[in-house]
Amino acid sequence: MPNGKCGVNLTWQLEGTTLTIGGTADMDDYGWIFSKAPWRVKSESIIRVIIEYGTTSIGKNAFRNCENLKSITIPESISSIGEAAFISCWKLKSIAIPEGVMSIDKQVFSYCWRLKVITLPNSLEFIRDQAFSFCWSLNGIKIPSGVTFIGDQAFKDCKSLTSIKIPPSIKFIGKNIFDGCIALKSVYYPAHSGLERVLQNGSDIQLIPYSIN
Repeated sequence: MPNGKCGVNLTWQLEGTTLTIGGTADMDDYGWIFSKAPWRVKSESIIRVIIEYGTTSIGKNAFRNCENLKSITIPESISSIGEAAFISCWKLKSIAIPEGVMSIDKQVFSYCWRLKVITLPNSLEFIRDQAFSFCWSLNGIKIPSGVTFIGDQAFKDCKSLTSIKIPPSIKFIGKNIFDGCIALKSVYYPAHSGLERVLQNGSDIQLIPYSIN
């Protein structure tokens, strides 16, 4: 049974199609070409991932190209998710990010083509560059009220997204966040925020201001 270490006090075990990660530590960061996650050689066989309570982070590129991954359990002990952690997990359809996570890092869910439902925590503050880019099936997402930062092309090519609400907490919006969102018709944004200049971006998206009580 393939197994090993993936952190100072963290272990992994692949039994059949289920990858289980347990311990009490941060997960190691991994590379794209070099220093790949140790389970990458078996990535095509991974359908389910269970991260046990006690794991405190998900490393960079941890589940990159796990093309058949359909289910993942993320515990509330997780506080950070590294860059490109789930990039190109093509069969992942839904995921819930637990309370305590403050940032969705760069390209975390890029190219998750079938990702349709994602639940974001109220603790979230940062949505980094291209975090949800090329999530073609994502047809709705609720941005939590504490989010202050949305990075460049965060929702690029989310072709099924039809409407979205920008919370009043927002302080920064990057470039072209809705580039290629061909079904997006309505963006709700806080009135008198000045965000319309950033959001319009030459598109025919209807910007709808709302009052902040």
